[in-house]
Amino acid sequence: MAAQLGNYVLETATAPGTGSFILNGPETDRRSFTAAFPNGGSVFYFADDGSSAEWGVGTLAIGTPSTLSRTTIIGTTSGGKSALNFSGSVEVYNEIPAEFMPVLESDGHLIVKEISDWGQRQALGASDADGRYARSLADGVNYRITAMGVNASSGAPWFSANGTFYNLQVAGDYVTRAQISSDIVIAQQFHLYASGYLEIYRQTGNGSDGVLDIYSSYLGSNNNIARITADGSYRALSGGSIELNNPYASNGNNGSWNASPHLYLGLSARGAWAQMWYEEHVGNTNQVTLRVNGFGNDSYFWFDGPTARLNTSKGTMAFLSDIPADIAKRSDLPLDVGKIILVWNGTVTGDATIPFPRTLSSVDSVFVCCSKQTDGNRASSIINVEGWDNGSVHVFAVYTGAGLGTATVNYRALVIGNK
Repeated sequence: MAAQLGNYVLETATAPGTGSFILNGPETDRRSFTAAFPNGGSVFYFADDGSSAEWGVGTLAIGTPSTLSRTTIIGTTSGGKSALNFSGSVEVYNEIPAEFMPVLESDGHLIVKEISDWGQRQALGASDADGRYARSLADGVNYRITAMGVNASSGAPWFSANGTFYNLQVAGDYVTRAQISSDIVIAQQFHLYASGYLEIYRQTGNGSDGVLDIYSSYLGSNNNIARITADGSYRALSGGSIELNNPYASNGNNGSWNASPHLYLGLSARGAWAQMWYEEHVGNTNQVTLRVNGFGNDSYFWFDGPTARLNTSKGTMAFLSDIPADIAKRSDLPLDVGKIILVWNGTVTGDATIPFPRTLSSVDSVFVCCSKQTDGNRASSIINVEGWDNGSVHVFAVYTGAGLGTATVNYRALVIGNK
């Protein structure tokens, strides 16, 4: 708080030494400090005993009696800044020291101290203002800027002048209208909405046919490469193809899995969809996969590259050549209504139960044969059918040689029964 000034403030104090002034009350026709200033107020003071004087800033404490502490010694008649030792009566009055008086130059200008702390409330000199603030020009051609700032949300600067608000463009890499006109042909049928929706259509002489043509070179020959029609169809023209490629699938470590982008076909309102993609299991296989999902079902079909087989999430489909010659041909198999034939293959070890691909109401016949053992043993092996029920067959795979024990073999199975 700045030190305060009051009119006609004069009191006496008796022998204060170098301590606070204990105020005796105002002199005749003068005011007391307590009448002019609040309790705890910071005030200018002069103290004079007739032979020496001291001036500074004191802090008033109102009470009985009231006191004025000598908070800051600005100067003394002895030339120091230490409290004088007053041993007798002293007059204490309120006046402004010369150190705090404003000074005018010879032409009447007020000299203001140079700003060192811009966070303080203080007068600003012309030289400081000229070095810190931009000038606002107002003449017959230009308007004076009355306000300016930077929007906290967008970061865009703005200013107002003559009652009009102006936005400035945020700094960036922008092209001019001339550059756009020289490089891009903007069609009348191009609409970009604020919501982000983009609408493009080609207009014919008879109105809008809703067709968008895509060109590799608008002015070249054989340049029309694709077309999107009004019904949503996409057509690759000029003998081209549709490519869904993943150029970033570069992981070649065994066990890694890479996949192409998916082709999605769906009925979103019905909650049904299908996807198709190419995938690679490094060091194992590569395949094209079809997934069909909807109405409580989620099925997979994949075409295996190395074996050229069609596999499904229900089992592997066999070639005709996979069926052993001693099994009846298709024309010899029963084709009565309600009959079903199950054919599948797999691997089994020793005494085991093989589940059917599906459960039957009853079973007429079961055939199981082995193609080869898979455990590396070159001895001959056989597989015996021990029995079956409506959902599985019990088998026992062994080597034919005495003492060789159980075998691990690839098998093929055929079951005839009723649904």
